[in-house]
Amino acid sequence: MIDLEAIRTLADIPVAQARARGQAVAVKYGDRETSFTELDAQSNRVANALLASGVAPGDRVSVLTKNHDAWYPLFFGTARARACLAPINCRLAAGEIGFILGDAAPTLLFVGEDFFDTALAAVAGLADKPRLVALYGAHPDFESFDAWLGDAAATPPADAPQLADDVLQLYTSGTTGRPKGVVLANKNYRRFLEMATEVDGFAYGEDETVMIVMPLFHVAGAFVYGLSTLSAGGTLLIPGRLGMRNAAFVKTIWQQVERHRITVIGAVPTVLAGLNGVPVWRLADRGGCAAPRAQDLRLRFRAILWHDRKLGRRILPLARRARPARQTYLLWSAMAADRDGDPRWRGAAARRR
Repeated sequence: MIDLEAIRTLADIPVAQARARGQAVAVKYGDRETSFTELDAQSNRVANALLASGVAPGDRVSVLTKNHDAWYPLFFGTARARACLAPINCRLAAGEIGFILGDAAPTLLFVGEDFFDTALAAVAGLADKPRLVALYGAHPDFESFDAWLGDAAATPPADAPQLADDVLQLYTSGTTGRPKGVVLANKNYRRFLEMATEVDGFAYGEDETVMIVMPLFHVAGAFVYGLSTLSAGGTLLIPGRLGMRNAAFVKTIWQQVERHRITVIGAVPTVLAGLNGVPVWRLADRGGCAAPRAQDLRLRFRAILWHDRKLGRRILPLARRARPARQTYLLWSAMAADRDGDPRWRGAAARRR
C-alpha cells in the first residue's frame, strides 16, 4: 500500500519507507542488500554531492550503465537535488549517445565500468563536455564515485523537491529519426502512484519481491516496476547483466525466483520468449531443470503483450502447466488483444491456478 501522504514526490520514497520499515531490504543486487535506511542515506549523500558539484534545480544528470543497484541512490539523489536524471540506453553506439548528451547537456555523466570507452568516444565531439564520474569500476579518465561523493552529508538538502520538478528525461529509440527526449515531472508520477493503488498490476505490497529484467533506462524498468515497488515498501531484485538471449542467464532467473522468493517478474514478449526457451516450462513432467516448489511462493508474470498475441497464445498453455505453488497468478495485460474480443486476454484480468 502506498502512503500518499508521506510520499508527495518521488524523492520522498526512501525517507518514507526508512521511517516506516527502515531495516527492511529495499534493493538486492547479487549478494549485496540495501535497506531503506541505507538507501535514504545514500540518496541524501548523492544529492548533497550534486549540489556541491554546482548542479542547480532543473539541470540534467546522465547515467550510462547496465542495471546496477547504484542506479537508485543516483536517481533519488538527483530528484532530491531538484535536478533531472537522463538515463542513456546502454545499447546505443557512441555516436548516438553523443547526440543524446548534446541534446540533454548534462552537468555530470555517471558511467558503469562496461562503458568507459564508449562514453569517452561519445563525449569526444561535444563542445561542452560533462564531468565524468565512474559509477562503479575504475578508469584513469574518470573520477571515482567515492572521491566525487567525498564527505557529503547523509541529511536531506534544505530545498525540498516540488511537484513541478522534472525528474526523468527518457529518450525514444530514434528508429525513425533522431532520439527525442520525453520529460516526466514529479506531478506525472504523483498521478501514477494515485492510480497504482487502484489498478491490479501496479499495486504492490510490502511483502512483494519484484525482479526487474527490464532495463532501467526504460520507463517500465525504472518506474512501473522499480519505483512502484519501492513506494509500496516492497523489495527490488536486480539480477544484474541483461541477456535474455543468453541461455545461461535465463536459467539463473528461475534459480533466483526460488532463492529470493520472487513474487513478480515484469516482462514483455522478448523476455517471455527467452523464458519459453528454457526447460523450466516443461513442468508437466518436472524435467529439464528444477522448478520453484515452495508452497507459499507466488510467481506472477505480468506480460505486457502490446502486439505479439501469437506469442502469448503459444506460451499460455505452457504457463498453465507451470504450477510452482498453489497461489500462482498469471496476469495478462494485453491491451491490443482486447480488441479482438478473446476473453483469455482481457486486459488486467488475473487468472488463478
